[in-house]
Amino acid sequence: MPKAGQVGIYPINVRRVCAKLLREGHDSKALLAAAGLSPELLSDREDLISLDVIRQFVSACQGVVGRPTLALECGWEAPLTDLGLVGLLIASAEDLRQALQATQCFVILVSAFLRDMLVEADGGIWVVIDSTRPLGDLHAFVLDYTVGVFGRIISETVPGSREGARLQVPWSAPPWRTFYEKIAGQVEFNCGRMAFWIPDGLLNRANPTGNKVTHEATRALAVQEVKRLSASTTLHNRLTALQQDPEFRWQSAHELAKELGVSTSTLGRHLKKSGKSHRQLQEEQRRERATWLLGHTSEPVSSIAQQLGYLSESNFSRAFRRWYDMSPSAYRLGTKNGLLKE
Repeated sequence: MPKAGQVGIYPINVRRVCAKLLREGHDSKALLAAAGLSPELLSDREDLISLDVIRQFVSACQGVVGRPTLALECGWEAPLTDLGLVGLLIASAEDLRQALQATQCFVILVSAFLRDMLVEADGGIWVVIDSTRPLGDLHAFVLDYTVGVFGRIISETVPGSREGARLQVPWSAPPWRTFYEKIAGQVEFNCGRMAFWIPDGLLNRANPTGNKVTHEATRALAVQEVKRLSASTTLHNRLTALQQDPEFRWQSAHELAKELGVSTSTLGRHLKKSGKSHRQLQEEQRRERATWLLGHTSEPVSSIAQQLGYLSESNFSRAFRRWYDMSPSAYRLGTKNGLLKE
């Protein structure tokens, strides 16, 4: 169970991508291995997979597939049953409104970054898809995947016409805009956010697979699952949460261990097992925060450097070039012009 604000990807979503690639004849085992994962590890794992590992996996997948629509396809084509209890709650809901409310209530079982998605408005609901914490250069991939998932939720809960529904997309219309239209119908680009608008007429339409008894029973199981996962929070999860917390800074292993509530020796053993050093953890946090600040704010590079603990802008720029082979200013310009997706 992720700590509030924690960012990472649940194995269930990686498994959905693997299933898609396997259906296309790709060697999903080799793609997992490129990120240090395996089918066996993935099947037993419940804790979040770090963004660095996901970044390696996504890069390997895109290198093999070569389609910019991969994330949209994976979210859109996978059956909702792959989402476990959340998928069953959606399928058994009496209408789309109840399906979306159940998804928001138990989204923590399938996503560590989606929170407070539903925004009530006159005549309908906005489903706002975004992360409360930085995703760096995975931002667009994760948003596209999530759009595909919600497109599938709408399509299966209210099959047929989706009149009145529309999708807002934060970036410029790409050459593959028709895929967004396939998922959502009406699409508006350059809107500053990713969000579905769903009118009351669709929200209140009866779900052909709705079943009150099944829905209530599944909801009870979902409540128990949330409690179980909450009780089994691991040191790995807590450490990942701190790495993604933009407000937390530490200078020594002792300070980090104190925040985690463990001894310095326990933290040392955990880091040794994970193959990472204390210095590498700090570097990862700085990298994730840097890309988010450059892509989502207009703060000067010098100010970002100071926030991240660099003694000078030039030190920060050298580190950023080492990470991404470009300057912070070039990265910001690329995201602004749509040449790079955050």
